[in-house]
Amino acid sequence: MSELFGNVYHQGTRWGASCHVVPFLVALADDPDTPDRAAVTALLRSVVLGDRRDDELPFDPGGTSPPPRGSPTNRRRC
Repeated sequence: MSELFGNVYHQGTRWGASCHVVPFLVALADDPDTPDRAAVTALLRSVVLGDRRDDELPFDPGGTSPPPRGSPTNRRRC
């Protein structure tokens, strides 16, 4: 798991391939037979949200409103 973590998210950096691993991580996190689902979930969170605290995100993590126009979430799509 640490090797995968280092390849898709390292010291705050996300790579071009990082977004492509998200569907696989979601499937692994959803499977009760996956060993160390906590580590899978931690990697998924890191790839999706990065190192930001919840109050620094460009959207409301508890709400359903779309991110503001021009936010990093709207600028780059995988």
